[in-house]
Amino acid sequence: MPLEYPFGHELGTVLEKLLDPAFIQARSLALGEERCQCTAQREQDAARMTTVRVVGLDLPRVALRFFSARQTMHMEETWRRQGEGWCGSYHVDIPEQPLTIDAEFTLEPTPEGCLFRIAHTVHVTIPLVSRPAEAFIAKTVARGTRAECDYLRDQLARAPG
Repeated sequence: MPLEYPFGHELGTVLEKLLDPAFIQARSLALGEERCQCTAQREQDAARMTTVRVVGLDLPRVALRFFSARQTMHMEETWRRQGEGWCGSYHVDIPEQPLTIDAEFTLEPTPEGCLFRIAHTVHVTIPLVSRPAEAFIAKTVARGTRAECDYLRDQLARAPG
């Protein structure tokens, strides 16, 4: 089920933050990640972000049999202009873990500002436990995405102007 997050700021303002490596790094550290490195390649109607994040996870004991509580995530993210808004996707690979995460997203203007919409797909390759593991990880990813959007909203509210 897609997550929808409205922002009370113009699309261009929100997009600038989402494509700013310094903002991504600051957000990651503020939300408790151990490390984050991010680079961006931008053109007028497209962007590509590469991010490596080290995250500590609070996993249930049974999950620790299959997953490390400390994950290094490699994320490749692409954005492109679509009409008046932007759309894109990302792929997260976690080396030495039986897990990948994919997402498709849009950022569209609204009369109040803009709307970010994202749908995640989690892939776990562990026989017999993949479905429950995917459901658990999908909830964790959705919680993390909401926290990232909350952080962005709060930072925009603090910005002068």
